Amino acid sequence: MSQFIADQKEIDFILYEMFQADALVENERFTDFSKKSFDMIIAEARKFASIYEGTYGIQAMDLLGRKLGMEKGMVFKGLLDEMGRTITEAGKIPSLVSLAEILEKIVNTFGKTDLDMEDVAFG
Repeated sequence: MSQFIADQKEIDFILYEMFQADALVENERFTDFSKKSFDMIIAEARKFASIYEGTYGIQAMDLLGRKLGMEKGMVFKGLLDEMGRTITEAGKIPSLVSLAEILEKIVNTFGKTDLDMEDVAFG
């Protein structure tokens, strides 16, 4: 199986050099965050990705099916809504506008993928 987890050096370069994500803490809403907290979040995401990478076929569908369907999909919808609010705030910071635009497309894709999966699962 091919590895799809990005190299940590690449992630750091994209986040901190290209997108200057550490500038996000200048926004009042994100003053509780720091580069250290960003790094911790990325570390947790990498752990999740490694678990997912090792999950095959029916196990992956079961994981996604149960999590996406929790509380009739409201848990996942709440996550998407919070991501949207965060992206909107990030888009107000000049150095993060391009990152916010990319993330908005990604989150929209998550939402569409969820709907597509529901169509397949529930016909």
